[in-house]
Amino acid sequence: MKKQPDKLLKVLFPIPVELYPLWIRYIEKAALPEELPKINELTRRLVRAKILTIGALLELTYNQLSSIPHIEKNSALLFVLLKRISVHPQIVSPVKKTLFDTPPTSSES
Repeated sequence: MKKQPDKLLKVLFPIPVELYPLWIRYIEKAALPEELPKINELTRRLVRAKILTIGALLELTYNQLSSIPHIEKNSALLFVLLKRISVHPQIVSPVKKTLFDTPPTSSES
């Protein structure tokens, strides 16, 4: 992807607004097994930089993102994940509990 330093990441990666409040570590769900070590390190660095949600990440420009220490070397992998999430947002959606996920109460036994 061509670097566009002044554009917000949310313009480059149209991720549904419903995912914006999710904790930043949810992007790890979009990683392939071999990508996990680098993504884990990347999300830890984002948390240290106080980028705590997917929405907070998407409000950054490329320049702002690259100013975070040690992020630029893995930014290409981050962009691959954001692209995956924008194409398949369900991969990071939290699992909603259903009636069948809750244990029976004593009155139901």
